Amino acid sequence: VNSEKFLKEIKRLKPDLIVVGSWGELFKDEILNTIPCVNFHPALLPKNRGANPYFWVIYQNQSVTGLTVHFMDKKFDRGDIIAQVAITIDENETGTTLKNKTCALAKVMIAEVLDLFDKGQIQPIVQNEEFATYERQLTFRETIINLTKSKTDVDRHLRALTPWAKPVVKIAHRYVEFLNYDFMEVDENTLNKKPYDVIEHNSKYFILKGSDFLIKIYK
Repeated sequence: VNSEKFLKEIKRLKPDLIVVGSWGELFKDEILNTIPCVNFHPALLPKNRGANPYFWVIYQNQSVTGLTVHFMDKKFDRGDIIAQVAITIDENETGTTLKNKTCALAKVMIAEVLDLFDKGQIQPIVQNEEFATYERQLTFRETIINLTKSKTDVDRHLRALTPWAKPVVKIAHRYVEFLNYDFMEVDENTLNKKPYDVIEHNSKYFILKGSDFLIKIYK
C-alpha cells in the first residue's frame, strides 16, 4: 500500500475518502495527511484491537462483539470512532458464522457512513485507552487443543479456530492435525481413563479421552 505505484494511483484518482477492511499495513503520512481514511474493524474498539478478533472473541468467551468504523492514524485500530454496532455471539458461533454476520453488517454500515461523510455530519469520538485490549496473530500455540479442559471449553476453542487454522492435539509424543471431529459421552469403560488416553484408533480416526468427554478426531 505504501509503494510508489500505489501512491501514484491514489494521486491520479484524487479520492474523497479511502475505505479499508481486513488490511494489515499501516498507511504512510503522505496518504493519511491528505485523504481521510477509514477502517472497518470487526470488534467493539477499543476492545479487541489487532489481529483476527473473530477468533479471539469466541475463544475468550465474550458474549458480544461488533463492528467499528474509525479513522485511521499511525497506529493500528486507534483512530477516532465514527460508528459502532454490537453483534451478539451465539452459543454455537464459529469464526465463519461470526465473520459472515459482520460482513453483512458492514454492507449496511458502509452506505450509512458514506452518507454521513457526504453530508459533513461525522462526529468522531476519541477511543478510551482505559478499555483497550490488543490481540496478537494466531500462532501454533493457539491451535493446540487442551483435553484437560471441560467439553464446553474445548468446543468453544474448536469453534473459534474455524476456519482460520486446523486444530492439533498431542497423541503420545507427536502432534496430530485434524479438521473433523465428534464429541462422545464417557461410559463406564472410559470413566477412569485419563485425558489424552487413546480409547480406540485405526487408519481413519482416533478416539481420545478428555476431562469429562470423549472426542473422535478424523485423520
